[in-house]
Amino acid sequence: DEFRIKHINDTERTTILIPPATTRHGFEYSFEVSVKDAIEKMRGDYSLAPADQTQGYEIGTGRWGLYHAQFGTWLDEGRRLFDYEMQEGQTLELRALTNQFVMRVHIADSNQRIALRVLPSLCVSDVIRMIHHQLTQRQVTLSNRTGHYGLYVPSKNLWMEEPNRVDLYQTAAHVSRFRILDVWTGQGKMREEDLIYKLRYILIDIRTSGRGSREHAERFLVDPLATVDTVLQTLQVDNWADDGDEWVLYTPAGEKVSEQAVVTDVMKDMSRQDVLMYRPKSKPVCLSSSFDTDIRIEVMVDFTRPLSRLLPMMCRRLGVRHGNLWGVKVESGMDLDVSKSLAEQRIAVGSRILLDVIHVPPSLNTRAATGKPFPDNVNIWEEPDTPETIQVSGNRIISGTLNKLVEGLTAEDPGEGAMQYFDYVKTFLLTYQSFTTPILFLRKLIERYHVPRSRRETWPSFEKYRTTIQLRVCNVLLQWTRHYQAEFAVPESERKSDSPGEVRGGQSSEGLGETETEGGGGKERKGVYGEAMAFVEQILAADHPGMAKQIRRNLIRAQTSGNKPHLPLPHKNILSRLKKSPSRLPSLPPSPSTSAPPSLTLPHTHASIFKYHADQVAQQLTVIDFSLFAQIRPSELLNQAWTKPDAAERAKGVIQLTRRFNAVACWTAKSVIERPTPRSRAKRLIRLIDIAGHLYDLNNFFTLMAIIAGLNKAAVSRLKLTFKELSSRSLKKLTDLERVMTAEGSYKNYRACIRSVVPPCLPY
Repeated sequence: DEFRIKHINDTERTTILIPPATTRHGFEYSFEVSVKDAIEKMRGDYSLAPADQTQGYEIGTGRWGLYHAQFGTWLDEGRRLFDYEMQEGQTLELRALTNQFVMRVHIADSNQRIALRVLPSLCVSDVIRMIHHQLTQRQVTLSNRTGHYGLYVPSKNLWMEEPNRVDLYQTAAHVSRFRILDVWTGQGKMREEDLIYKLRYILIDIRTSGRGSREHAERFLVDPLATVDTVLQTLQVDNWADDGDEWVLYTPAGEKVSEQAVVTDVMKDMSRQDVLMYRPKSKPVCLSSSFDTDIRIEVMVDFTRPLSRLLPMMCRRLGVRHGNLWGVKVESGMDLDVSKSLAEQRIAVGSRILLDVIHVPPSLNTRAATGKPFPDNVNIWEEPDTPETIQVSGNRIISGTLNKLVEGLTAEDPGEGAMQYFDYVKTFLLTYQSFTTPILFLRKLIERYHVPRSRRETWPSFEKYRTTIQLRVCNVLLQWTRHYQAEFAVPESERKSDSPGEVRGGQSSEGLGETETEGGGGKERKGVYGEAMAFVEQILAADHPGMAKQIRRNLIRAQTSGNKPHLPLPHKNILSRLKKSPSRLPSLPPSPSTSAPPSLTLPHTHASIFKYHADQVAQQLTVIDFSLFAQIRPSELLNQAWTKPDAAERAKGVIQLTRRFNAVACWTAKSVIERPTPRSRAKRLIRLIDIAGHLYDLNNFFTLMAIIAGLNKAAVSRLKLTFKELSSRSLKKLTDLERVMTAEGSYKNYRACIRSVVPPCLPY
């Protein structure tokens, strides 16, 4: 309420466009100006009448409306223009509604139908923005993130092109007949039909490597029903070479794409910035190291990639550190140039490659002798087991350094039953932010993934140990990215559109030693999401493509679910939920528009929730507030995360519920003081007390406390004449409720009450 009071005397300025004219007009408006008043003022200022046709304006003698083209929505005449919070650079269009009609559209992905108010002069792109706005309001997400959707006319087998006007696809009889889009049947009759909004084609970025010294990316428009084999045939024509290699497509997760797969299925788990790799099929070579010259491991590698990009994977397989690598040779003793590919150096398929490794003993116990604690930057494989680093009781870890706790997450033999181990993983993921950060935890997992081999360890035992540890790391990452996606969401302000033609640089640390990512399409990504995605694309994709695919899918979902588009419309409120409720509610008075409902914090004249029974209002308030309460993640309650500078990212649910509490409290006070006389204020106060009583019966202590807080605001509590008008019954009910929720004794009465309630319960 303080925010609204501050702006009551302010004026705002926006830009008005009157199509088809291109001249832009400035328009100033105050806090009280409604959309309807603004339209009338604009018509007077610009003398919009039939005689003005020479000015090139779209003239009509009926109603006019304000259209927000950027978001595809009509402004509600019953609302204040101030409510829409117009941003700088946004333009409103003043349009005549004479020929307005209703267009029905079938959404193929979700099998839903929506109705849109459309003008013949609008472009098809405007209609598509309207559809997206409706889908956002309904919280419906299109299934294909990389595809391009369009409007399809089934009877004419015709796609509506976005730059064209809607009337280009209508019949000549549309002026007198239109209620929905009419399509000519050819027999002299008109029939009604729904348009279909469906996937039209898929944009695919494909990077070709292996031919020439520089990779290049191309963008293709592909039919959604096309198979990968069709795409491969096109690529073979465009990139023909008589090299005898079999060229295939790989996903950013390192998975080979089947030729029989449908393109839509391949792209459904990928983002718009992802790039498929078109390169020769991997071929086998044998690996050995100077430690174990008698060991030969067969690995599949791309012979066209520089050897420097293959070495990190080779080192991981042999259990040696990339920094300890002295050189690379073939069995004949010839040194290999790491800047060139195996094909360029004419290495035969199946050849033996020897990694010359220098043995550098780890410096483990230097700090243990001094008794000083180990810092977090000590490599996880170099920290010894001492009483200072870990304390256990039986098979359970009581306390430990970050390195030792992460070791417990990914131990080869957890030492406990499966359920106890999974409980430990869940507990760690829930509480780790109380003693470390997501980025440091991720780096420790990456360190753990790079399993070194002891010289005294036999090769079979190391191979089993390495595989187990790496799969444990993958499992922890999978659980982390699946259940805590908000920790990987990148704020929209930091997200950048990527260009498929660029090659993104990798990390410089050993954990991300490869210098280029396969499936990325742009600049280096930062933060926990960026490092996690780089690890998946550069390391897991080479070692465990199946796990990489699952983890990468979760990371992409974290981006799509963690960033919602901003709409210049007030938030949904109690009235909107009442209108949608299937319960036995009386019919609302008709509204002149289907736009968003009036704001909770502003008075309105169309309807009032106080026309409904108190128990029904209490039920709807509980439904709304419980949906917000259910969105709070347990980690948001650790260390009072909602008070930290990054609370907007770490405690979104708590922040949202807090704002809801303040909104309900302010709405309660406003509902009382807006009445003109003490008797009418007392009548409104009685209704609010009745609603509070039903909230208590529903165990909704959260909304109950919000209403009590609103009634105790100074603007209400000082209304002596109003409280004198209350009956003794209402006063007693209010006193009893306040006694339950009083803060005295650290909420002693409330804590005793909530311990005795039978769930479900919405706590304060």
